[in-house]
Formats: sequence, structure tokens, C-alpha cells
Amino acid sequence: MPIEQTIGAGDAENDLSMLVHAGIGVAMGTASDAVKAQADYAAPSVDEDGIAHTLSPYSLIPEPELPSSSQLKFTNCYWNYPSIRCTI
Repeated sequence: MPIEQTIGAGDAENDLSMLVHAGIGVAMGTASDAVKAQADYAAPSVDEDGIAHTLSPYSLIPEPELPSSSQLKFTNCYWNYPSIRCTI
């Protein structure tokens, strides 16, 4: 899969390489200004459904009635466009 077809999301300095090299780099709401400056897109925080807001425009998840992050807690998410694997 070409790197241009990937989405990388992160909020810390150690995520910068991923954000810069991914096809779309997404800085989460809790990211520092330095991290946000390197990303293509700044999403709301995870607590504000930032991942859902990021993925729904690409039709990777349905738009209507997205579950709130208070209902689902994701860990160990791996995005490999067009699929996402997460542990709940």
C-alpha cells in the first residue's frame, strides 16, 4: 500500500514522523502547537470524538449517530487505509 493512502493520528512529539510521512497527518486535540503545525489536519480530542470527525469525511465510518468516545474506548488502533483495526 502506498504511504500516500494512509492516515496517521497522534498527539505527541514521538508521533511527528508518522504525521509528516502519512498521506494525511492528523494531530489530535491534545497535541502541542508544534505537533499541530506539522499535521495536515487538527482534530478534536479523543474525548470529543476526534477520530470519528477525522474518519467520517473519508467514508471510513458512517456519519449518522457516531458513538461518543464515552461509550467506546479504543486502544491499540492500527490504520491501514482503507481498514482500521482497534481493540475495544
